[in-house]
Amino acid sequence: MIQGGKVVFKKPVMDLGVGDKYQSLTKTAEGFAEKNKSRITIIPATLMKMLYDYSQSDRYQKRFEKFKAWCKEQTESGNTHYFEGDDAINPELEYLFITQSGKPMFTRLQDFTGRWVEIRNTANLTQGLDQPIVGSLHNLRSTFAVNIFRHLLNKKNEYGNPSITPDEALDRVSALLGHEDRATTMEYLKIAQDMPSADEIYEDVLDYIGAFDDLEVAL
Repeated sequence: MIQGGKVVFKKPVMDLGVGDKYQSLTKTAEGFAEKNKSRITIIPATLMKMLYDYSQSDRYQKRFEKFKAWCKEQTESGNTHYFEGDDAINPELEYLFITQSGKPMFTRLQDFTGRWVEIRNTANLTQGLDQPIVGSLHNLRSTFAVNIFRHLLNKKNEYGNPSITPDEALDRVSALLGHEDRATTMEYLKIAQDMPSADEIYEDVLDYIGAFDDLEVAL
């Protein structure tokens, strides 16, 4: 989450589920535990295909078998604390992201952040990058918000006119991020100020969040 203009990480305790078979922990207890509201998220079809293919792979099946064996071992050893509480492991679920040792990745934040650093560093070795890739996984949430907002602003109706107002676009982005206050979403959109681009849609985003206000006053 963003607090005081800075990214703050807190222990997740809420579920992002797909039916009753898959889940991933998200959000934090403070201020959300009682509401536990549903949310619609966007997963591109290409990514869904990749995840499905992975779930059918030998690599995943081996890790899933390790997960089941690990759950059985912990239960027989009396280590039931792994399966109790808001952020507990559910032995009945088929976690997609499992470590080599058989534990669901959400139990160790560093498993995700460590892999992200590996990917980021590898990408930075690619020739032709205008700027190095920096930031954390959480920065992708702001990137998602900006890109969706830009996409909505760029939508046209059959007459070539905008099919949605900026306020309506902001409300849709807020819903996708799970924000109840527009001001919170605006904090995420402000990341556009640091994104170099000649795209006119970026200018629309910057204009909407008031990035040019000081410049206009000066002129």
